Amino acid sequence: MIFDDCRIRNSARFSEVSTFIRHNRSLEPDDIKVMQSMELKIAKGLVSVHLYAAFEKSVNDIVTVALLAIDNFKVKKKDLAVDFHNIASHRQMQSFKDCGHSKNFIKSLDVFGSITHADICTIDESIFQFRLQNVWVSTIDEVVRCFGIDGFPLTVLESSLIDSVVESRNK
Repeated sequence: MIFDDCRIRNSARFSEVSTFIRHNRSLEPDDIKVMQSMELKIAKGLVSVHLYAAFEKSVNDIVTVALLAIDNFKVKKKDLAVDFHNIASHRQMQSFKDCGHSKNFIKSLDVFGSITHADICTIDESIFQFRLQNVWVSTIDEVVRCFGIDGFPLTVLESSLIDSVVESRNK
């Protein structure tokens, strides 16, 4: 299916993290009274960095694959869900943002008028590249909502774990 290769890549990333954690545990002294080596302390500190890197890359990979798959369907703009126009009209919205005050109304007509066109929608798969450089739960929610999915099902535990990994990485 569409996400099979993505799933394989993501599993490999998290497998590396798991291997790194197991390796660090194997280096821990049996006696808790014995001081850990400086190298082990450093390696333990890098666990959250490695885990976050795998998570961020996986999220980016999933979003990119989804956008490319949607683009391959060659959907007409008029057939898109209203929420998805946020993604489909990104280039036009960027043009609107950059045009200056004197051309706001003309550019807004271009953006909103194109929603009902029978033109094939072209999607920029890198649309979220800057937004997904620091992936908090709120970031995931924003991106998912752009796809027209409301209420992405993350438990409180999952949300707090994701945000704690980001916080730990940012220290």
